[in-house]
Amino acid sequence: MKPLQKPDLQALFFPPRLIAQLKQIRHYPLTVLEAPSGFGKTTALDHLLKTPSFSGCRIFRRTVTEAGQTALWDTFCKMLSRLDALCTDALRQKGIPEPETLDDLTETLQEIECTEETYLILDHVNVAEDIGLFLHVFSRHQNPKLHILLLAQQLSEKTSGQFLMNHQILYLNASDFTFTEADTSLYLNAAGIQLLPGEAQKLYQMTGGWIFAMYLQLLCYTRNGRFEPGILNHLIETAFFARLSPEQKQFYLALSVFQSFTVPQASFVTGEPAERVKSQLNLQGFICREENVYRFHSLFSAYLSAVLSERPKEEQNRLYEKGGDWAREHGSQLEAQTVLLLL
Repeated sequence: MKPLQKPDLQALFFPPRLIAQLKQIRHYPLTVLEAPSGFGKTTALDHLLKTPSFSGCRIFRRTVTEAGQTALWDTFCKMLSRLDALCTDALRQKGIPEPETLDDLTETLQEIECTEETYLILDHVNVAEDIGLFLHVFSRHQNPKLHILLLAQQLSEKTSGQFLMNHQILYLNASDFTFTEADTSLYLNAAGIQLLPGEAQKLYQMTGGWIFAMYLQLLCYTRNGRFEPGILNHLIETAFFARLSPEQKQFYLALSVFQSFTVPQASFVTGEPAERVKSQLNLQGFICREENVYRFHSLFSAYLSAVLSERPKEEQNRLYEKGGDWAREHGSQLEAQTVLLLL
């Protein structure tokens, strides 16, 4: 890398395809942006809303400071009261969405008074329970001027299924915010770094297109004159893995013995039913899929290998043996030998 000038760490770059997707928020009653910390959800959305095409719009934002359904509903009602106090009072009296109140809540929200283009942004949504009923209410207000946006790091498995069934919701996840190799080159150019042949590819492979990881690498570069691969495991730990339940952590560790895997394969080694496996594999931003074959992003794969190496030897052996059992039972002797060689 040849530094022609000091890199601009405040430089912003947003892939055109991402901006094109985000612009669709004005055509949907509800938008959900779900990705781990550091993928640029808030930054990209703020950038979009500051562009001329959104000038004159009313924008209200609140951070959901506590976890759980009640906190989400209370925060939503506080923000909605800025538009229509009477409608909000009626919603408060009915309480959080429940199956028996769903139709009543939906009809009440449909009476909202909103005559100007308005965006209500609920940031840092942190709800372990299913919020499918909330999505139902939020997405059916039928006011073309009102747009509700939820920003979350991770929603429940059951909630994620709503995005496929509800065509009133615009849904973007980590894969939509991930940079391509071409995006990486453009970002570094915007930051004032002239790349030598192959360096954009190196940085892309090192960071997996994760924008905050790229930012940290730029920070290392300004201090040390080089990229520092070692900082990424700590980033994955704090931004993603530490937030998972023990069961979810074990799920991914069990699959880390494979270079790639299918749903039946994952179900076999984890003991989870196929539908739950699909939810886990489709929920996260560190998993790539090609037809029916999944593989971990190189960053996540390297991290999981490091985590597994620190686990007790008995646990490591058990996971490798389970992986070898699958390979033998399904006719892949070479894969079985490859897995068992790691014992």
